[in-house]
Parts: sequence; C-alpha cells; structure tokens
Amino acid sequence: MITIYKNAGSLRHTEIGYIRSGLPRRTAWRLAKALLSPLPPALLPILLLVLLAAGLDPAAATCVTDQCHTRMADPERIHPGELDCQECHASPADEPLPPHPAPGQPSFVPQANELCLGCHDDLKLQGYLHPPVAAGDCTACHSPHAENPALLRQPRQMDLCLSCHPGIVTETMTELHGPIARGDCTACHPPHASPHAGLLLKEFPTEPFVSYDDRKFELCFSCHSRELLLFPDTSFATGFRDGERNLHHLHVNRASRGRNCYMCHAIHGGNRAGLVADTVPFGTWDLPLNYQKSATGGTCTPGCHAPARYDRQKPLEPLPDQFK
Repeated sequence: MITIYKNAGSLRHTEIGYIRSGLPRRTAWRLAKALLSPLPPALLPILLLVLLAAGLDPAAATCVTDQCHTRMADPERIHPGELDCQECHASPADEPLPPHPAPGQPSFVPQANELCLGCHDDLKLQGYLHPPVAAGDCTACHSPHAENPALLRQPRQMDLCLSCHPGIVTETMTELHGPIARGDCTACHPPHASPHAGLLLKEFPTEPFVSYDDRKFELCFSCHSRELLLFPDTSFATGFRDGERNLHHLHVNRASRGRNCYMCHAIHGGNRAGLVADTVPFGTWDLPLNYQKSATGGTCTPGCHAPARYDRQKPLEPLPDQFK
C-alpha cells in the first residue's frame, strides 16, 4: 500500500494499491492531478477506482510512501499549491525517480530564489531588500516543508528575526513597543523588500532632526493619532503636556530641527514608561536622559537642555526660553 497526499484540495491520505501503469512518471501524475483537483470529496474514491481499473496509478507519481520520505506524510508539510515533488525537485521528465543528492549535499533543487520566484512572482522586490532576499537565499527564513505559518523556520516570527538581529529585544526589557509585544515584526518591517530605508513599511525619517511634515511619519501614524502632534495646546491628545501645552508638538512639529521620535523614544523596547529612551543620540555621543515619571508628569535631566519638568495639573509658568 502507498499513501498519496493533497494539501490544497480535499484529498488527504487515501491508501490505494500500487499498480504500475507503464506511463512515464510525470505524465501519470499530471493527468491524475488534473482529474483529482477540481472534484468534491465524495467523488474522489470513485475516480481512484476508475483510474486503478484503467491501469493508471496516481500514487506512482509521489515520492511520499510508507518506505520513503515518511516525514512528508503530514499534509501540513506539503508545500501549499503543489502536489508534484518534481515541480520543485529537479529531474528529467521521464525518469522514474529524481536524482537523489550525494551525501552531504542539499536537497536536489534548482537555484532557490529562481525556483521560488517561478511561483511567487507577485513579490515586489524593489528598493531596499532584506539581505537574505538580496542574496537569493529564501531558505534563510523559509523552509519549504515547514509546519509553521508562512513556512517560517521557527514557529514564532520574532524568534526567527532575532536569530539574525540579536539585541533588538532582550529579556531585561520591561516595556515593549506594541508590535514587538505581539511578536509581529512585520507590522513595521515588510520581510522581503521596501521602498523605504530601514526596510520599513511606510515613510519614517532617518535623520535625527526633521522639518516637520506629517507625511514623513506615516509609519507612526499607522497606529498613533496625528492629533498627538497637531495641536500646540491640548487637554486630551497627549499625556506629555505641561498643563495644556503640548510638549510633543513643541519638540517635533517645527519648521526646522524638529526632533525625530527616536531622539527620545526607544523604538523596540526599553525599561522606562512610555518607551522613553535611556539616552539621546547626539553626533557620536549618547547623552543620558535621566527621565523620571511622576503621577501627573515627569522630569528629565538630559545633555541637550537644562533640567526640566512638566506637570499636567501644575504647569510651569512661564515657558523657559530654551523651549521657545
């Protein structure tokens, strides 16, 4: 008995007898696949009996048997959309079996990126490329027979990312950016390519000082309200305010030298409330912020200006010259 498997349709693991048809392996398989794919489950046993009676063995075209490649017996390990091993594993058209690799050699496939793009031609690989994509190494992140979502090499997306990007997130961090807390790196970073620097999903400036335009912060505004930076004075748009003076607006919404978000915030994770960073980048220096949160505001003693505090209930009056 031999078991054949179909992932994209209704046939899963029907055991049938092995009868050699005399037809070339690929011809037999493609004919069987064309006949089986569109049918509802109730008709599949009948069709299999008809094929067997005619001397055509669909199972003769699969490499997954009770003796060989049994690891592939789990339908979840079959590459979605393909049933014919020879669609990816190279062999001359009418050889009874694909040529197996020599000991220590990788699986017998063509160049990985060329093979993958033969089907995944909808990927827009332009602009900034993820280094494995640029190197043509799809299998750095994907395993074609993995059981994980998106055929990733690890069950959790972020664990896979951190295997190449260690230190971005650490176990000592007590505050995590929302997407990181969900383990969803692709909320901000498309995994293959992007027109934006840093492999970001949308526009975000790379410079520390920016002439403010809300279009430059499209990535942040995917989740955060634009009102955060819209009003010079507000009682609701942000908790970072002195009375009703909007300190986010004061720092960022400037015609020149507005501060980038990462000047004060840790992008991925940190140990302070509000993801306030431990240090502020200034040229080649990292200046300590020394931020301390209070019940109604906070204080900071950074290297970029004199010690300052803010309080939503008891604001500073007047505004110090350094903030005007």
